[in-house]
Amino acid sequence: MKKLFIIFCLLCNISVYSSDINGGLFFRSHQQPGTMRTRLALNGGKPIKIENGRTISFDLMLRKEIVWGYVVRIITNTQKNIDLVYLANKKNDRYPAWILNESQHPITQDLTYNKWIPISVKLMPKDNKITFSFGSIQSTQSFDFSGCKNVTIHFGTSGIKNFQVGDVAPINIKNVRISDNKENEIYHWELKQHADSICYDLIKQCPAITENPIWLIDNHSSWDQLYKQKIKGSPQIAYNPDKNLFYIINGSNQLTIFNPITQKSYSTNNIKGKLASEKNNQITYDPYNHRLISYSLDQKSISVFSPENNSWSGTFTNGANPAYIHHTVAISPKDTSLITFGGYGYYLYKNTLFKVNLNTHRWDSLQIKEISPRFSAVSTIVNNTFYVFGGKGSKNGRQEEVSHNLYDLYAIDLATLEVKKYGKSNQISKMRQTFY
Repeated sequence: MKKLFIIFCLLCNISVYSSDINGGLFFRSHQQPGTMRTRLALNGGKPIKIENGRTISFDLMLRKEIVWGYVVRIITNTQKNIDLVYLANKKNDRYPAWILNESQHPITQDLTYNKWIPISVKLMPKDNKITFSFGSIQSTQSFDFSGCKNVTIHFGTSGIKNFQVGDVAPINIKNVRISDNKENEIYHWELKQHADSICYDLIKQCPAITENPIWLIDNHSSWDQLYKQKIKGSPQIAYNPDKNLFYIINGSNQLTIFNPITQKSYSTNNIKGKLASEKNNQITYDPYNHRLISYSLDQKSISVFSPENNSWSGTFTNGANPAYIHHTVAISPKDTSLITFGGYGYYLYKNTLFKVNLNTHRWDSLQIKEISPRFSAVSTIVNNTFYVFGGKGSKNGRQEEVSHNLYDLYAIDLATLEVKKYGKSNQISKMRQTFY
């Protein structure tokens, strides 16, 4: 059997989204030991004058991990704290709150994941008040600013004397700004261009110093090898976005799970049952029913993995060479059907769409003539529309014909099977509105 080296060259795989490309700082949270968690200290950790008033604002993204810990600590020279934290009540429900000294002010019971939320803290020393903004939610609280001349600001862990904390919420932060009482920007840290652990603001070149940073922009400019394993046979790989885990399946009886954040892996052997197919990558994770699925497009069969029983539900493995190598696959959020398109096999490129009802095991297939045959395309499903982009193939699907790299985008309505091709600028604009 051939020896295969699997190398995961991942972009630190930290749940990065398209809007992250413009920069930001990923804060290592509870999945890391306390000494490895992230801190961001504005002004190099030195105090910042507040004079007639200051507004500290930033964009925050909450990741779907263990929601608990600090976002930011603002400490006055009079040893008073202004904090934004994520807490838990007696029912273990998580929620964000502002804390002024020992006074807690809950913001909302709703948690918004993986979207940027604008945050601001307006300090008004003359009025002895603070106005908080969390998205569209705003409140004003009394605060004694007597003797207060400056503040020290730490995001994530805090190293401020008498105010040290190690609990960090699972957050991303970008566009940190400080403005005066007339809303003129004094500092602006994009958290984009950086030099190792230092990022300078755009106005005064004032430093923000970090510990244990992960700069999101680096995920689009460099590759890091996180995992390497030597495997015999033909492994298959699937990704679990709920828990940020990779599954590496080597035959029916071995499963390795890899966490790219902790960079730890563990294997399960002696698995019972059979995969639907041990060839090609016919494995996917169903994020709506939280299960790992093996399928065979050739035999029209599926096999579901049960962690409790350490077994696959299938009893037969298809050993033939598959006819749909390098197809693209997605799970429908509407009815959790498995949708595939394209592939290659037996000297032919394909433009066949498969729809598999994972509950009834009903299989439907249709040749989509509006889309040229191809393999190695990418796809996603939004609402009930299946988007297919790119790949490689030929007009008639024959390998002996000249094949081309493809850069076209199609939308297939899964209810009507109507096909739309995007290409004009106004169509692309409408499509972006659908996604974002």
